Amino acid sequence: AESTLGAIEASKQDKIIKLVQEGLESFESRLQNTEQELARTKTNMVQSDKKLENVTASLTITQEKLKNSQQQLAETKSNLNQRLNQTENKLENVSTSLIATQVELNATRQELAGTRNTLGIVTTSLTTTQNKLKYSEQELAETKSTLKLFEEKLGSFKFSLTSTQNEMYNTQVELTATKNNLTQQLESVTASLNHTQEELEAATKNKVRSKWDVLFSDRFFNKQLTREMSQELRSAWDVLDLFLGANITEPVIEHLKQQHESREMVCPETENIL
Repeated sequence: AESTLGAIEASKQDKIIKLVQEGLESFESRLQNTEQELARTKTNMVQSDKKLENVTASLTITQEKLKNSQQQLAETKSNLNQRLNQTENKLENVSTSLIATQVELNATRQELAGTRNTLGIVTTSLTTTQNKLKYSEQELAETKSTLKLFEEKLGSFKFSLTSTQNEMYNTQVELTATKNNLTQQLESVTASLNHTQEELEAATKNKVRSKWDVLFSDRFFNKQLTREMSQELRSAWDVLDLFLGANITEPVIEHLKQQHESREMVCPETENIL
């Protein structure tokens, strides 16, 4: 009978040792999987950082292009203002010339009226007046030609101004499209980074609390499990009898969590101990 009890006891110890070894192997496997997941997460984060750097560089180049376009636009506006001022000065000169011509025409008309009254007496004066009228007409023709040239130049200026405005509008449309594209890329990269951060936090989050976490307390952790300790938790865990005499280490606790965990979280009997 004693040899039979000894064999049974030895068999129990072998089972316990086998269970502890299986728990250790399972824990090591889970630890390796966690490390692999962390490595993959870090790799993803490095790739995301590189993508963000590329997007930032592209945004910097676009901003420089926008700055150059704004400088060119400012120069174009300055040139247009100078041309407009020159055109206004020319218009003022033409207006002055027209006024002078009108004054001369009025004077000539007055002279012609006087000449008509004295036509039979002052032939020489009439000839002089006719010459003056001819000169005035030439000046008027020249003034009309000048006015026509000015109108042609003004039309060319209006066409150039319209073309410049169209180019400015097209540039603004391109800049707006580029900005929207960069904004979308930045939002996509930000979402990817947030997702990666969430995965990293999930991978490094603390283990789920269970009723076996009470064994991490100073009362039990790294101490030999005695019957007195087992009696303290008797109402919750009858399975502890299988581990009498074993040291309560982290691998043992992890084995209990994996092999003997119940559906519920910390039980009411151990809440006060924790």
